[in-house]
This record gives sequence, structure tokens and C-alpha cells, in this order.
Amino acid sequence: MPRAVDLSQVTPGATPTDRKLNCRLAISCARKAGCMVFLLWEDIVEARAKMIMTVLAALMAEEIRRVRGSGSE
Repeated sequence: MPRAVDLSQVTPGATPTDRKLNCRLAISCARKAGCMVFLLWEDIVEARAKMIMTVLAALMAEEIRRVRGSGSE
């Protein structure tokens, strides 16, 4: 699987605009990895734990599915 994160797009996060861009990039990367994403960038900026946990759980489930799928080939 190719990398989903283009590190050249990650900003320092020093300004609200940088934080917004980083959050939008994180959501984009999760989608690119094959996850269904139900949160907004604002949820990440505001550190809404339950929403962030759902994305992390989706990423973990996708990784487990990918690993199990590659073992059967």
C-alpha cells in the first residue's frame, strides 16, 4: 500500500490556518487509506475525543482488514 501521507503538506501548526490545513489533511489521508470518516476538521481542532476515537478505530480496523487480506494471497 502506498503511503497515504504526503509529509510535504504538513504545516507546523502554529496558526489556526495551519491547524485547519493539518486536520483537513489528516481526514483526507484517512479517506485515502479506505476509512469512512464521520468527523469534521473542527472536531480535531477542538479535540473532541469521541470523534477522534472513531477515526482511530476506523484506521485500526482498516489496517487489520488489510493485513488479514494480504496474508490469504
